[in-house]
Amino acid sequence: MPRAILNSGKVVEITATSIIEKVGGAGAGTGKCWRHMLGMAQTFGFEFTHTDEKSARQRSTQLYTQDGERINPGRGERIIDAVVKAPIQGCEGSLYVDMPVSLKAGDSRDITTDIGLLRAWVDSGAPLWVYCIDGDAEPVHYREGVVPYARNLTMRRIDVAAVIREQAKTQDPWSVEGGKRYAFMRVMKQGKYSYPRFRINWKTVPQHLWLDSTWRHFNPEAPLPSPW
Repeated sequence: MPRAILNSGKVVEITATSIIEKVGGAGAGTGKCWRHMLGMAQTFGFEFTHTDEKSARQRSTQLYTQDGERINPGRGERIIDAVVKAPIQGCEGSLYVDMPVSLKAGDSRDITTDIGLLRAWVDSGAPLWVYCIDGDAEPVHYREGVVPYARNLTMRRIDVAAVIREQAKTQDPWSVEGGKRYAFMRVMKQGKYSYPRFRINWKTVPQHLWLDSTWRHFNPEAPLPSPW
């Protein structure tokens, strides 16, 4: 069988983004997401330039969600996939935060190739929330048509900025060289080109760093700690 246009993990992430948008959040590549990203960067003092998903022209597919939204595989705001509107822990019902988040489904462990942005984010003290998501979905092998949503979504959330800072206490996470680490750089090769990626090995991250100790129903409106 030919390689899938969308693997099952990507379908899970698309479904999660749709749910986020329906409860007041935003998907990457939109003006709403960009405004919140810019606000985060300005608040914590690091630079961030956006990508433009909605007007992207280099598309080779005609895929749509069940709600009629165009799917643009592989594009996002570099590190960020969406913004969730979530209550702040301890202030539920009164204070909310529009929090940029990364969505990781399946065996997705690579955080970004933009090492400079990631390091500036971590050094700023800002949280960088990743929603690890699981669900039931079928891969997509066609280039035109409607993609069924995934089902039975669950999540575990973790602040990878805190994970990287914790790793730095024992070994350098910003180096390709080093012993066994749960947060580290690696070099990817594609033809004659090579480039760095930052990876998190979720299975070996210390348990106390997880916001959710176990898998729970996917809920983008679940409270988050205050970022300030």
